[in-house]
Amino acid sequence: MSESKLKIVHHKIETPIVIDSDEPKLLIIEQPSEFYALLCELGEQFEGKDGEFILLDGENRLSFDKSGDFVRDIFSLGFEDKKVVSTLYKTLERISSDGELQVLQNRLNTELAMYYGELFDKLSLTLTFDEPSAPDLLKLGKVRLSECYDGVLEKIICYINAMVELKRSRFFVFVHLKSVLSDDELKLLYRHCALEKIGLLLIESTVGRGVLEEEFSIIITEDLCEIVDKSHG
Repeated sequence: MSESKLKIVHHKIETPIVIDSDEPKLLIIEQPSEFYALLCELGEQFEGKDGEFILLDGENRLSFDKSGDFVRDIFSLGFEDKKVVSTLYKTLERISSDGELQVLQNRLNTELAMYYGELFDKLSLTLTFDEPSAPDLLKLGKVRLSECYDGVLEKIICYINAMVELKRSRFFVFVHLKSVLSDDELKLLYRHCALEKIGLLLIESTVGRGVLEEEFSIIITEDLCEIVDKSHG
């Protein structure tokens, strides 16, 4: 079965942006006020708000926040983000309802009750406790995503993998990713996303180092003309 391709359209961008894993898309908006306005609007739609960007899967319109991820600031990218942690806990809580895990949790609660019983016997007081639920056990162990990575590229790949696993994200939008990754690192990222069938859209404010062979670029110039690189698309 061939990979389903998503499409992003906006009335200010003449060329539809086709999101697929085979070819990273590069949207360069050189006009500063337009760059700011479009990024703000897209960011809000990834937060579930209304906007003029439209995400399509064939003829079906999808919501941005349920289909992908928007990384506005690479430097603040972290796994301690409240939305990431909340999604992780919801996923683990759902998995914890598995029969074998329920048996383990009951065994753990039995051992914990014995521990409390021995502890309470040390005092001449009547004490009680609540049997911990799966969410309680997750918080007790301070369960979190590991942040053991070597460099920004590995951090980005770990984040992508986590969001695909937890949210089933199909694509990622990165702002100014070319400012922090070298061309060789970008190519490694593109190769990883191609293998994992993950779409990428990079948004930049300048052509900068230029367009890589792997990328398909749409450039909105200072005077709001649109240039499309179809040399390999």
